[in-house]
Amino acid sequence: MICEVGMPYNEPDRAYDLLKYLKDNGWAQGRFEGIFYWEPEVGADLLPDHYILGAAVTAGENRLRFTKAMSAYADSR
Repeated sequence: MICEVGMPYNEPDRAYDLLKYLKDNGWAQGRFEGIFYWEPEVGADLLPDHYILGAAVTAGENRLRFTKAMSAYADSR
């Protein structure tokens, strides 16, 4: 199991590529059971400590939008 994957929220393409690689070259081939993204629902503008390894951005008052990174879980090869 791959636990606590995290990339800067403002580098969604890079995060997507990493997650897609892990999914296609490990998870899909039965090398491990799952991939957990640590705190995907946060971004630097959402927390007082400016934690950057989330995968979300503000999309309005009290609303979030996940970055492209999270779509790697759904995208097939």
